[in-house]
Amino acid sequence: MLPPGGSAALTLEDSLADLDHGLVDEAAVRVLSSSDPVGIAVSLVETGVASGVFEAEVGLTEGASSDPDDLVQATDGAALHARYERPSTGEVWTASALVLAEEVADGDGDGVP
Repeated sequence: MLPPGGSAALTLEDSLADLDHGLVDEAAVRVLSSSDPVGIAVSLVETGVASGVFEAEVGLTEGASSDPDDLVQATDGAALHARYERPSTGEVWTASALVLAEEVADGDGDGVP
């Protein structure tokens, strides 16, 4: 669960996205929400040379999405989605989270409110 106006940390682990083992690479991910089905393009940066781990942070806004500012519109109750297409295979990976203004208690500790 993510708060509106907060941010979402994105982490991608894909050794095939490490295109140049001598440099820090970038991987492209599209982040969208039920508030903005078009979303924004986000560039994740490899955490180190040949690590295969890429990270970025995306801001959540109740206003309009902004590609240059890495802000995606995500109002209270919206579903947030990240979509990544592997460059070598065309395989599509996705991840999702909910944007909620109030934290919902996980009464039994199973990770589901």
